[in-house]
Amino acid sequence: MRLAPGRRVVAAAWAPHGRRLAVVVRQAGRDLSGVVVGASAHAVARSQPIFQATGRLAAPAWSPDGRRVLVRWADADQWLLLPVAARAALRPVAIGAVTRRFGGTPTVRDWCCGA
Repeated sequence: MRLAPGRRVVAAAWAPHGRRLAVVVRQAGRDLSGVVVGASAHAVARSQPIFQATGRLAAPAWSPDGRRVLVRWADADQWLLLPVAARAALRPVAIGAVTRRFGGTPTVRDWCCGA
């Protein structure tokens, strides 16, 4: 995958179904991170971010239904649940104070408790 100069991949995760990839890309010179979703490495390199923020995003984890990607936003001490489809009725959800709530640097190991 060839990215624009100054950008690098810091984390990636395959969707639970299908062939989609969520990639966290960082632009260190601008202190900017983004989440890009695509069906291939080539598509990811050409796609616009579904979310972008200053600071460090990391650790993408797909929801079991493949409709959202959770990422850690360390600088804001948040997890973000991001919808992956632009037309989706879903809205981004921020879960704050994750360090205080879960201790240390929390990571998602698995999803639980579907209805």
